[in-house]
Amino acid sequence: MENLVKIIKERRSVSQFLDKKISKEIIDELIELSSHVPSGCNTQSWFFAVFESDEAKEKLTKYIESGYQKIKDEF
Repeated sequence: MENLVKIIKERRSVSQFLDKKISKEIIDELIELSSHVPSGCNTQSWFFAVFESDEAKEKLTKYIESGYQKIKDEF
């Protein structure tokens, strides 16, 4: 229980990341573990996508930015 309390009290939001590759094994384990977290009404409506190549990350970034711009323009 102490461990859980410590984790909850020390959690934080991260906005800067290291330029360090995470192994496929760790990513797979995190995705598997996350499937055990509770969801509202047990909907389990989460979706995970792992983007490894710089090209894929850049395409995703541009797609998200265009969505934000569209919303901004509407309001």
